[in-house]
Amino acid sequence: MSPLRMAKRCQAGGVVLMLLAFLLFHGGCGRKGPPVPPETVIPPAIKDLKAEVIGEKVWLNWSVPTKDGSVFDGIEGFKVFRHEAGDSTETCSGCPIPFSGLAEIKLDSSEPARIEGNVVTFYDRVKPGYKYAYKVKVYHKSGGVSNDSNIVKVLPELE
Repeated sequence: MSPLRMAKRCQAGGVVLMLLAFLLFHGGCGRKGPPVPPETVIPPAIKDLKAEVIGEKVWLNWSVPTKDGSVFDGIEGFKVFRHEAGDSTETCSGCPIPFSGLAEIKLDSSEPARIEGNVVTFYDRVKPGYKYAYKVKVYHKSGGVSNDSNIVKVLPELE
């Protein structure tokens, strides 16, 4: 084999090796969720959302996320989501609950919720006989939004 032919074969083999190395080390796309800019801070999720039905109101309360004993730095507020279902709007078992936005609560404001210490209290007017589900998300001044809180479900009593 001539030296020129051997050099071309080595060059082709090198290109194939580089392509294989790229595919091997590049692997998958690494996507585990939507892309987040590096400066975005994702606040911790609410884990203690509770609901209590009193009359025609559902009272929701939860703790403001803290870090080292003080409010997690940069939290701007909360978004409350609700699902309302009557008898004809049942969702299938195992299907995701179709929530819609209900309210936005700023941490530095008292409306539409009451914030005392590290506890937020919010109420929603409901209809007897309907089923309701709620969840809350925390949002940060950098644009980051937490994962969903725990979901609470209520069924106001028929009068």
